[in-house]
Amino acid sequence: ATMRRRRKSRRQEEEEEATRQHPPEEARPQVRRRVAITLVACVTTALVRRLYAAYELYGIGFFVPFARRLDLTAREWQELLRERSVLFVGGHHRSGTTILSEHLGRHPSVASFRDTGTDYGEGASLQDVYPTFGIGRDNFVEEQEENLTVAETVANVLREVWTRTPVFDRRRQRGGLGRYALREDAHWTETSPKVIAGNQMRVLNRFGYFWTERGVREKAVLLEKSPPNVVVARFLQALVNVGQPGWTPAPPSFGGVRGAAKFLFIQRHPLATALAHLEWRECEGMRLTDLVAHWVAVSYYVVADRDKLQYLRVVTLEDFVKDPAAILEDLWAGFLGLDDDVQDDVSDVQADPNAKYRRKYCDHHIHTHDALVHTWGASVRTFGYDLDSWDCRVVD
Repeated sequence: ATMRRRRKSRRQEEEEEATRQHPPEEARPQVRRRVAITLVACVTTALVRRLYAAYELYGIGFFVPFARRLDLTAREWQELLRERSVLFVGGHHRSGTTILSEHLGRHPSVASFRDTGTDYGEGASLQDVYPTFGIGRDNFVEEQEENLTVAETVANVLREVWTRTPVFDRRRQRGGLGRYALREDAHWTETSPKVIAGNQMRVLNRFGYFWTERGVREKAVLLEKSPPNVVVARFLQALVNVGQPGWTPAPPSFGGVRGAAKFLFIQRHPLATALAHLEWRECEGMRLTDLVAHWVAVSYYVVADRDKLQYLRVVTLEDFVKDPAAILEDLWAGFLGLDDDVQDDVSDVQADPNAKYRRKYCDHHIHTHDALVHTWGASVRTFGYDLDSWDCRVVD
């Protein structure tokens, strides 16, 4: 009896093995269906990864056409820009780009954005031709695990599996506040294949809606502000000047050639800039040394591209708050060629916006000072600032 049970069990195992190796006809459709589902899942995953990468670079505008735009042709824009300037304001985030551009925009001959619905009225978020580098979207937050929902946790795990990249490296590649200038592809220049008339028209029509068509036709200066303009300045210069007489994407010299693009960059003490970043949710958990590294990267692009930009003015927030009226007068008349007989109320400009961050640094971060100076002190000094000026252990 025992032998019979063993033989019966062995026959059943052999039959099951044979079934697995040669499934019956009715089982084969299920196998084919599973294979098809697996292939569809793989293709969908690859497509989602591509779309997600496009969203990170260009925002929702990559997928949804902007309804709010002008309908001027490239030729019309080129004719208009022969007698006008486009002023691009940029610099470090939290360095004063917003207050500076707001005051510049109060001149009656300057058209600036109003009610854009984007972060602080930044034009980069209104277009889809060049990257926003993740600025303004929460997927760049260095989130704490306890604050994540189940869906967010699953999404993070899937992104980790798909990209096979450590979290820090992936965010370094993607960009975002306090990171974007460290991207390998952050620097856009006149060599970009996107420097064409069609893209010129596309960007300026997006901006033009918020300048208003009347403003575009009546104002002498069209102002756009986005801090990352620093890293795309040469691209913007070439794009705006498409079709201008005598202009080529990279002229050997600017003598005798009038360009329509002008750039105004503002800088601020790196420690004030870094600590101001930490007040934003997108930068929670970031290290002070990494934010100073980003400050150095942005400052490097300002200096590196200086000779490649036809019209460039760099100011500091510290100088601006000392005498905002004088700085505005110089920019309006000396840089933009406008009438400087304008009375602007500058009472909203703080006398010392760095003071609270210096106190915070002394109270909570002074223990990192020596390491910061050792790592970044020399680099910061090349851009006109000194980390040791914030060493509150030194008694004057």
